[in-house]
Amino acid sequence: MFKTNRISKKLILLLSLIGVLAVLSGCMGTGQKPLGWSGVVVSDNDAIFGSMTGKLIALNKDASTPRYQVPLETTTSGGGCAGAVTTVGIYGTPVISDGVIYISTYGGKIYAYNQDQGDLKWVYPVTDALPAIVSGIAPNGDKIFFADTNGVVYALSKADGQKVWEYPTGAKIWASPVVSGDLVIVPGFDKKVYALDINTGNPVWTFEAKSPFASALW
Repeated sequence: MFKTNRISKKLILLLSLIGVLAVLSGCMGTGQKPLGWSGVVVSDNDAIFGSMTGKLIALNKDASTPRYQVPLETTTSGGGCAGAVTTVGIYGTPVISDGVIYISTYGGKIYAYNQDQGDLKWVYPVTDALPAIVSGIAPNGDKIFFADTNGVVYALSKADGQKVWEYPTGAKIWASPVVSGDLVIVPGFDKKVYALDINTGNPVWTFEAKSPFASALW
């Protein structure tokens, strides 16, 4: 569990400034292409978010200064402002559980960082990559849960990032899973909500709505 505090006006202004500078830097010599949008999570004295230039940033929310900035993945692809460096989009808001930050990327990776110093704890998968991940991450107990855009739901061990189970829904998924009791509930782009057993990933029930889901249910 972590303590959540209100973000001060000063911090909000700083985050806005960082976003503007990230966009400007993409066309002022660095060639970085801003991708993705990430919310902010506040824990203890940190405000943590994924930047538009593919970095995990931890700010001291009182002093409004960066404690650390961790670049995730970049792929060089040519020259000029049009995209010499293509950064990995970060769409899901980071989550913090037991002093560890978990963050997903559009490059198909899940990263776990120690909140204190920003040291990498593990990455999944270690080699290659999953399909793009827009979904956020739901931590619960000793596992984290997320889905890729091809509709596969995953459970990983929080301790070492090893896969516990996966379940292919067959639907496009952008929304973040939520955990309720012993169920992992995942809304899909196919207008269905999938409820999976938290320990095995086996389907328990599905519900069909009238429109697709692009965000979490609650």
